[in-house]
Amino acid sequence: MNRGRGVDRVLPYLKLLLRGVSQEELIAETRSAVERGDLPADGADDLCDLNRRLARSGLREDLLRVLHDTATDLGHSGDVEEVLFAIVRRVRILTGSDIGYIALNDLETNEVYIRKCDGVNTEAYRTLRLPIGIGVIGRAATGIAPFTTSDYLDDPTFDHLSFADRAVRGEGVRSILAVPMNLRGKVIGALLISDRSPRQYTSEMFELVDTLAKHASVALDNVQRFSNVNETLKRLSEEQRTGTELLEAVSALVELDDHLITRVTVGDGLDGLLQLAARVFSAKVTILDAAHGVLATTKAPAENSEEPSDPNPTLIGATTRETIDRAFALAEPQVYAEDGFEQTIACSEVAGNHYATLIVRKRLDTAECALLKRLVAFLPIAKRLDLDLDANRANKLLQSALMDALLRDGEQTQETKRRATRYGISSGEPVMVLTISAHSADPARIESAIVKGLGARTALISQHITGNQDHTHTCVIASGYERIANVIRYELEKRSIEAVIGRAGPVLDLASIPAAHIRAERGMSALLGTGVRNGMLDGDMLGATGALLDACRTPESRDALTAAIRPLLDYDRTHGTELTMTAWTFLDSESNAVRTAEELFIHRNTVRQRLAQIDRLVPDWRERPRRLDMQIALQTWRLTAGSQGQMSPVSWAR
Repeated sequence: MNRGRGVDRVLPYLKLLLRGVSQEELIAETRSAVERGDLPADGADDLCDLNRRLARSGLREDLLRVLHDTATDLGHSGDVEEVLFAIVRRVRILTGSDIGYIALNDLETNEVYIRKCDGVNTEAYRTLRLPIGIGVIGRAATGIAPFTTSDYLDDPTFDHLSFADRAVRGEGVRSILAVPMNLRGKVIGALLISDRSPRQYTSEMFELVDTLAKHASVALDNVQRFSNVNETLKRLSEEQRTGTELLEAVSALVELDDHLITRVTVGDGLDGLLQLAARVFSAKVTILDAAHGVLATTKAPAENSEEPSDPNPTLIGATTRETIDRAFALAEPQVYAEDGFEQTIACSEVAGNHYATLIVRKRLDTAECALLKRLVAFLPIAKRLDLDLDANRANKLLQSALMDALLRDGEQTQETKRRATRYGISSGEPVMVLTISAHSADPARIESAIVKGLGARTALISQHITGNQDHTHTCVIASGYERIANVIRYELEKRSIEAVIGRAGPVLDLASIPAAHIRAERGMSALLGTGVRNGMLDGDMLGATGALLDACRTPESRDALTAAIRPLLDYDRTHGTELTMTAWTFLDSESNAVRTAEELFIHRNTVRQRLAQIDRLVPDWRERPRRLDMQIALQTWRLTAGSQGQMSPVSWAR
């Protein structure tokens, strides 16, 4: 009951708190209630403490909202006037003051002036300027500390100036709170609130205005920076070009770089550079060497047919020569006219020396000249690509011709022997022959791995066609022993190149190279025929199998050798069975059905059923002499078509 009566006593005051009441009014109400005995003294204290906490909480919420609104204004508006007015308006409303304003320091005059205000009625107060250190505004502008007064005109703690006091009196200002505004260690001004009646500002009010002052400093700095950037961009636009033009110029340069890199990657050389320049400038382009000789020339895709005929491109006039000298000396494109044509010239240099000249029959503007400078920077690369390409092509032709000469039967000529010594190949020295097939790799990658494996040793490397004319491989003839083949295979594997390698040798005279090549090719073909994708085999190890492979070099000979198992091949193809594989495994397992089942991973009964079907298709296939024909036919199938079956790599693929 007592607890219920206590709640009933407090309830009216709680409702008063919810409606909102000032601390002074609440103290007066609770004091009267205590005197009447309606409220205990400790209850009155608790109510006053609760009201203070609610006021602080509400003030914090209002402060956070103001900070958020100010940040939003900053993000959406680049107008410094709008942002500053929003700040002083919100600080005035949040603190319940009559006036809110921002004052900024003018370091050139050592004065502080009101920059933006809200709630001011008189022009004199709105335009007030004071020496820094004078009055409340001047004191706060020093950055020493916040300053306040409850009645400025009668406060002797501040220095007064007559014109300033007249402005304060005319505005009716009595109370002032001023908080310094700091930015990166420098005082830039003060944030102030004023009232037209005496007012004691609480510590909470100090903290609130100080927080807003810090935020206002950052906001003012950001808006000022944004304004400065806009002014700079506007000035650049007026003085030079618009932002769109700049973006187009940069985009054009990036696009040109992409095309240039593509040309270098493809290896088009000068011809590719010429075609690119003609397309970019829609004009005729000519490239001269350092001695003014014409390296290359081209026409634009859409050149005006009514244009006067070209002068002889090999005759460079005096004006052109003088312009070339000027372009090289200034390292900038030059525009000139000669023989009725306006032209633009740019020069490239290497190690400070004139290397080449690019002439565009067109007057280029500033943006196009930037592209021209980028093009001439690639001239040395393009020319070098042409030289390298020509040298590489010539070397390939020489190696291919020498390879053909060495692989022909018969005595080698003295010229062939002399040319072979350039690649380290000579009679009396050991020579290895390798044939390499790697369908999944570019020949250039294969050759790069071979060269790496050879190290300092020279060798003959060329693309070659196998004896049956249906497969191209890389052929290597190098001086040395078997170790060379192992090193080359290691380099191929290191580059993740799956390669089948046939090898033969070493041989000690050039006349033995053709036979060694046949044996190496035989080893490679054996691996390919049995489905091996990555391995190496010495052709000399094949024995009778090698002779069988030699007999299979044409489709006709293969068909003749596999005629005995044709019924099995046809049946497998029609019914999707594996009778041919079963027959080969059975004979290879010495006619042991149990071992055949183990090799094929099938049940013994399945083997018996398959053997019975084979008996029906090829009678007497297990008996002599039919058995020998079957073994030859199955071995031929295994070597030449086994990659289509389901067999394990042969044991000698290593």
